[in-house]
Amino acid sequence: MDLDTPYQFFKYLWTDKIISNIYEESKRYAIQKNPSKPLTISEKEINQYLGICIYASLVHLPNYRIYWSEELGFDRIKETMPLKKFETIRQYLHFDDNDKHLPRDPLISYIKLDPFMMS
Repeated sequence: MDLDTPYQFFKYLWTDKIISNIYEESKRYAIQKNPSKPLTISEKEINQYLGICIYASLVHLPNYRIYWSEELGFDRIKETMPLKKFETIRQYLHFDDNDKHLPRDPLISYIKLDPFMMS
């Protein structure tokens, strides 16, 4: 297994199967929230979103919007994805279908990540 580049390591953690699942569940969640406005994203944009989150974690700023600001922003982030698209994905990002779960104690809401963790 070659993990020589950051991209190879990223794809090792975020396999195509996981990205596809996030893509499908995020689209499903957007339709559940607003059936008249389906989410228009791609699996590539899910990869980009996750990459931005990882990249942004290297330099912590008090508000994620600052990464797109003119004064303190990061060109690599701004060139990868517009802020509006990032916020849209952030709003609807989902890992599992809500309809599959019974109401649960909010303290253990991580249970929705079970399919993701078992991949």
